[in-house]
Amino acid sequence: MSQKNFLERLIINLEKAEIPYMISGSPGSSFHGEPRESESELEFRDVLGIIMVQWENLNREYLQKWARELGVESLLDDIINKAENL
Repeated sequence: MSQKNFLERLIINLEKAEIPYMISGSPGSSFHGEPRESESELEFRDVLGIIMVQWENLNREYLQKWARELGVESLLDDIINKAENL
């Protein structure tokens, strides 16, 4: 049985039983036929979400120090700018 057939059967049974569900990630993309985001886009979105949730608690000096050490200062700047504009 293909992954798509399995998901179709699973969804039918979940809906019959009136169980809420969500299909995400690669199986969801396969089922809906949409391309999956690249790993770097997913990582950016994950970090952005964490920064937004922890916005008031961020130690920006610490983050900037390690971004400089790791050579990802521009990436941190992009994420912080995006968080400030949401």
